[in-house]
Amino acid sequence: LSMGDFAERQQQVDFIDYMTQNSALTVSPKADKLQSITPNDLCGLRVAFTTGTKEDGIVETASKKCTDGGKKAIEATPYGETSAAYLALKSGQTDVVFGDATPAFYNQLLEPKTYKIVYKEFVGPYGIAFRKTGDDKALREAFQAALAKLEKDGWYEKLMTSWGMEDASLPEFPINS
Repeated sequence: LSMGDFAERQQQVDFIDYMTQNSALTVSPKADKLQSITPNDLCGLRVAFTTGTKEDGIVETASKKCTDGGKKAIEATPYGETSAAYLALKSGQTDVVFGDATPAFYNQLLEPKTYKIVYKEFVGPYGIAFRKTGDDKALREAFQAALAKLEKDGWYEKLMTSWGMEDASLPEFPINS
C-alpha cells in the first residue's frame, strides 16, 4: 500500500517514492464537447468522484466558483468506491469522473472505447512509508535496493506499462522527494 509523500508526513516516516500521483478527468470518448475540458470547465456538468479524496474538495470549491460567476453549479455525485464512479460514467449517469489517475489509466487501458482521460495534473509523489526509527532504516534501504533491481532488470517498466502507468513512473526511487 502506498500513500502521498507530503512534507508533514515526512516528520514521522520516510518514503521510497516509486510513482507520481495525479488527478485526472475521464470522459466517454463519444462525448465530443468534453474532449478538452479542465477542472475549470465543470460548471453545469455531472461530475462523479470518490468520497474523501482531494478531488472531493476540488469539486466543492469549483462548484462555488461556478455559482459565484453566474454559471450553473456542478452536479457533484460522490461515490464510496472509485469503481462505482466509473460505472456511473459507463452507464451515462455522469458526464465526468474526477479522480486519482491510477484507476483512470487502468480503466482507459481496459476499455478505451468507454473511457478517455482528457486532463491530468501532477499532485505529488506516491511512496512506501517506513518508520524513521529502529530497524526500519535498514529495511528501507533493502527495499529501495530491491526496487532498483526491478528497474535494472526491466520489470518496473513492464509493470508500470502493463497497468497503463508509464507516465507516472519514478524509476530513481528517491527518498522523501
